Amino acid sequence: MVGTRRPNLVIIVMDTQRVANMGCYGYPRATTPNVDAVALEGTTCLNNISPAAWTLPSHASLWTGKYVTSHGADIRHEYLEPGLPTLPEVLNEMGYWTGAICANAWAASPAGNHRGFAWFPDGAELARLRQGFSPAVQRVLKQRDQESDAGSLFHVLLGIEQIERRRRSGDPFFLFINCTEPHTPCWPPQPYRGRFLPAPVSDREARAVVQEPWKITTGAVKLTARQWRIIKALNDGETATLDATLGLLFHHLRRTDLIDDTILIVTSDHGDELGEHPPFMTHVLTVYDTVVRVPLVIRYPTAFPPRKKLHRLTQTLDIFPTLMDILDHRDPGVLQELQGISILDHLRGRGYRTWALAEHDRPMQVFERYLTRNPRADMRWADRSLKAFYQGRFKYIWASNGQDELYDLREDPGERRNLARKEAGQAARMRRKLEDRLLSFPPRNLPDYLNESPQKQGDVRTLARLRAWGIYNDKLPPRGKPRFE
Repeated sequence: MVGTRRPNLVIIVMDTQRVANMGCYGYPRATTPNVDAVALEGTTCLNNISPAAWTLPSHASLWTGKYVTSHGADIRHEYLEPGLPTLPEVLNEMGYWTGAICANAWAASPAGNHRGFAWFPDGAELARLRQGFSPAVQRVLKQRDQESDAGSLFHVLLGIEQIERRRRSGDPFFLFINCTEPHTPCWPPQPYRGRFLPAPVSDREARAVVQEPWKITTGAVKLTARQWRIIKALNDGETATLDATLGLLFHHLRRTDLIDDTILIVTSDHGDELGEHPPFMTHVLTVYDTVVRVPLVIRYPTAFPPRKKLHRLTQTLDIFPTLMDILDHRDPGVLQELQGISILDHLRGRGYRTWALAEHDRPMQVFERYLTRNPRADMRWADRSLKAFYQGRFKYIWASNGQDELYDLREDPGERRNLARKEAGQAARMRRKLEDRLLSFPPRNLPDYLNESPQKQGDVRTLARLRAWGIYNDKLPPRGKPRFE
């Protein structure tokens, strides 16, 4: 273990946070001054790739250190099955208190992402706790002249309380906080909304912009360039709101002299498509960099140098092995399961990652959700699985329907010019390398399982239609998992 005592650990997931609008990733607008300050005191991974395109599988990879192929939880099978060691389980065994604050069910118990946490309040318990924290939330809102709190302020204040309890006990702690402000639909509170909306745009005009992905993706609505700019400005405001709230946590760690004894990690599960690749919107159905290139900032001066910008590829599933490296945890039963690479090896100049992989399974969830809302939509074009393979300057996207893509990210970072035909030899080489990697992974083949949630308006009639077409196969449903009830 680096240092003389076990460090604390705080992992913050800025749910749906794009790198495109963060200062430490080159954005000129002041959306993330607090995260930027942490980045200056630590290491920023500039080319960090999420292994998945949405919440459930990306969190599952974070906790298991595995690619989606090997943990099996994705948009076709919406549950992380037991049987794999998880980061919180390992930290529990090492004597850490482990706790999580998360209102996103896909990153919590209904989807199996709670496994190993000693304290992980469910929705009902969070609602009760939020009521008790209401006076404190209102005080901060008044101090900041902020209209409302969508959840992150409560989560951070609750997190600070838990940190104080652990500080007094002297036990090392691991605290995970998931905050969903950047998630669409975007409507940041004042004063943040007014800071980023273009001057001619009124609240009324901004409110009228459609932000329902199914309408955009199925072609029911087509947004103008002006409307996409409005959505991006609202997204900036959401990011700034969350950053201001995270500043409270960072300040508390500094004020209590905990910060240098704490491994502080700020990352995201995925980003969003906001008009870059029509007709896609938000974060399913694609593996473009707008979705899978996500922030990763690590502050721990004992191991990570300040102001360091790491250009080599990293992935969020590298966090688990990196922590095992820092803590000098050598259990072969754990280490042999991990598919990530310690980021410390990058800094040491050996064993660094030379490739990255992001995966997206056949979108059963999207079919069920979108076809429930628009039964006449023809979604067959989206019935494909995707795998994005990064190596050198190139990114190859394998598509199960044969419509592969190849991009030179150095010349075309926006992924506008598909070179799969022009550079057929390069695409074929990367396809073979990708296949070699996939053959080396232990697969976890699971039946279709849609963990239907009422807020998504799931409809049994839609499932019946999908079964009739032979698209949905849940003949052997897994047992013992909770539904969203």
